Amino acid sequence: MSIYRVKQFLKAITAKISDDDIEFINKYLDDNEKKIFNELKVYDKKHCLNVAKEIELYLNNNSEIKLSIGKNDLIKAGILHDIGKTNRNLNPIEKSVLVIADKITKGKLRSYSNIKFINVYYNHGELGYEKLKKYNYDKDFLKLIKNHHNDKFNNDAMKILKESDDKN
Repeated sequence: MSIYRVKQFLKAITAKISDDDIEFINKYLDDNEKKIFNELKVYDKKHCLNVAKEIELYLNNNSEIKLSIGKNDLIKAGILHDIGKTNRNLNPIEKSVLVIADKITKGKLRSYSNIKFINVYYNHGELGYEKLKKYNYDKDFLKLIKNHHNDKFNNDAMKILKESDDKN
């Protein structure tokens, strides 16, 4: 297993939400979105915040970029991109086991998506899309949530979200 996965595991088990994180959340989410976001476990919240902060940094350093979605909305998508994980929160050990099992089975584990925690692991983008679509988000915003782990919707905003997610 790669060093990246070990670091990811250690970050998850030591995750804490700081005052700076709360300030960041308050900057980009309204009260209803905060309520939805707070359904995530602390390790998933911290991951999402790290992704969103990476997006914000990228956008600040590339101010000339033109996006199909507003910059604040892209940052918000970073915060909410894993919201589908609230359907069945995976703890860091479960996630680690699934990552290893996926690697060993070369993706055949996906065929067991009728098991809830496996379904959430593979399909949390779709589950997040279903959860958020009732809140009248822009279609491009919802596509980011739905497709952040596949190549069905590919534009600059998605590339930024995927790269930021991969780094964190």
